[in-house]
Amino acid sequence: LGFDCVDIDREYPGGNGQAYKQVPNCKKRNEIKAFPLLLKEIKKYIGRKELSIAVPGLERDMIAYTSGETPGINESVDFINVMTYDLMNRRDNHTTHHASIEGAASAIKKYISLGFPASKLAIGIPFYAKWFTTKNGYTCNQPIGCPTELLEDELDGSDTGKPGSMT
Repeated sequence: LGFDCVDIDREYPGGNGQAYKQVPNCKKRNEIKAFPLLLKEIKKYIGRKELSIAVPGLERDMIAYTSGETPGINESVDFINVMTYDLMNRRDNHTTHHASIEGAASAIKKYISLGFPASKLAIGIPFYAKWFTTKNGYTCNQPIGCPTELLEDELDGSDTGKPGSMT
């Protein structure tokens, strides 16, 4: 095998992924127990090569990362990339920082409280900016807390074109 690491970026086991409106979280509960088993099988196959995972920075998306599942995940992964960016996304309806020191610290503390060792946690740093359209007719005098236009379709969760990013 000509690689030295496998990174699993599953957004997100247990629910709240891109299709969260089409497939409700209650239909993804099996993923919570299955995710550590998947990691164990991958690690068994790749042997001494490193296995990493990307995990959400928003607590609302940490559905599969529980104190009960932490031991199974920990035994398989060598390090964990915490997505401490996209902390504001199209599910939100007020502006906030999409990446911040406070948001990163909060996510790291949460994973440590769940039993993940700090030595395995890596902070993700975005090299892009995000923008959102503020609500029509609203005068916003500060960058944080401004109401936004609807950022996702109410029925299927698809992008309405009101948010975006640039590098």
